[in-house]
Amino acid sequence: MTTISNIKRNAQKTLTENFSSVFSGLIWIILILLFLTSAYTLMTTFLSSYVTNSEIFLGALIVAFILISPVLNGYFRFHLNLIKTGNAVLSDLCFYFFSVKLYFSALKLNMLFLIRMLLAAVLIYTPYKAYKLYIPDFIDLNKEVFESLGWLLLCLSALIAALFFIRYFLVCFLFEEDSTLPLNKYFQKSASIMRNPSYFFEFLFMFISFIPLFISYLVVIPALYFIPFYIISLCFLGLKILSHDKSITKIQGMDF
Repeated sequence: MTTISNIKRNAQKTLTENFSSVFSGLIWIILILLFLTSAYTLMTTFLSSYVTNSEIFLGALIVAFILISPVLNGYFRFHLNLIKTGNAVLSDLCFYFFSVKLYFSALKLNMLFLIRMLLAAVLIYTPYKAYKLYIPDFIDLNKEVFESLGWLLLCLSALIAALFFIRYFLVCFLFEEDSTLPLNKYFQKSASIMRNPSYFFEFLFMFISFIPLFISYLVVIPALYFIPFYIISLCFLGLKILSHDKSITKIQGMDF
């Protein structure tokens, strides 16, 4: 837990010292999302006579994924380089648009993430669906108990899927380190490193430690502080894990 405290202290220090730059990066992301939301509203207004809202929504999701997901990779790179170099460069947000090869590499990496998320969603929902369909034929439960057990099963499935996804925590770090590898190698390498119980539980405890702050963010703390603080903390943790795993020279600004 001391390590997590040190990481969060370093993250808070980094955020405080570079708040204007970090704030600017987040504002750009928000503006891009607002632009896409406005574009979707206009599309719905002008195209609703020709196609269904579902088709418009699906098309908007595809376009947003193609245009925005590499920006999110750049947003991650923005914070990672802030920790490594001490400088936040806004051009990092568009880094993956500067090269066709890098753009498609980032896009395909995100697609692999998306496929895994969809598979996880299927695995989460399937037991719940089977429960709703078949359990009433074998066990007679009153409606309240039946629904409660169903939600409990759904939450348990989601928890198991979330714990499984911890193994992919380092994918983006490895991609930033060397973007020339076959994309599946990043997932395999991340899963291999995160099998170490120490790294697995460090991430888990880090995530749990942010739950009270997340709840506070919903009612008190603005997102402009919470989101970068959380991302910077995860960047510190990921770099720490990789430095321990690969004996990399101590990262600037880290004190463990």
